[in-house]
This record gives sequence, structure tokens and C-alpha cells, in this order.
Amino acid sequence: GKMFVCDFGANLANCPGGDGCVGPDGTRYTPARLYDYGAWSTRSYVRDSLYALFPDKHADIDAHVDPGEFGMENPYCRLLCVFI
Repeated sequence: GKMFVCDFGANLANCPGGDGCVGPDGTRYTPARLYDYGAWSTRSYVRDSLYALFPDKHADIDAHVDPGEFGMENPYCRLLCVFI
């Protein structure tokens, strides 16, 4: 497969309806749901912990806990990361 890490958040101006608007968690990007990796991973950890504590409440957890998506909007930072 193709690695898409450098593309996450690159087309945020076209989201949520355009191409490249699906993040690493499989949901659609919106400006309000875009987080840096640290915030996104913490929010995902909390959601996954709730899944583990309450396995019969997945629908309720999904309705109230949204970790969002992570990405990088700045093309210069993205280019720098490619060379590091």
C-alpha cells in the first residue's frame, strides 16, 4: 500500500466533501475536528479506554466521544518532515 502520513490534513480547505478528507481514524476531516498528534492520541486513548470499560456501550460512546482526526496543514512543515 501507499503511505499517506504526509497527506493528512493537506486538503483541509476542501473538506469535508472533497478528496483527501479522510483521516487516519477513518472519519472525515472538518476544521473543528483537526488536532495535533498529541491531542488526538490522548483523545483516542480515552475513547478506547471507555470501550474497554463499557463494551456494551459502543454506540453511546461514539455518540458522545469524538477524538477527531490529526493532520498537518502547513506544507512547509510537511516538507521538512519528509527530509528528517
